[in-house]
Amino acid sequence: MVERDRPAEGGRLEHNGLVERRRYAEAPPRVEYSLTTAGKDLLVPIRALGDWAEVYADQLPTESKP
Repeated sequence: MVERDRPAEGGRLEHNGLVERRRYAEAPPRVEYSLTTAGKDLLVPIRALGDWAEVYADQLPTESKP
């Protein structure tokens, strides 16, 4: 993720209940994100999809332009 995209991405993930944001009153400002229970549960199908892709990667069609 590009540095400038982090606040927008973090905000979407937070809005969707996948991460929690913790702000610290420091200079310079610091923010940490952590996965919620829903975010942790989402890792299960994401990892399963990655495992599937590893098994079938050589069988998937490559992108072709019409």
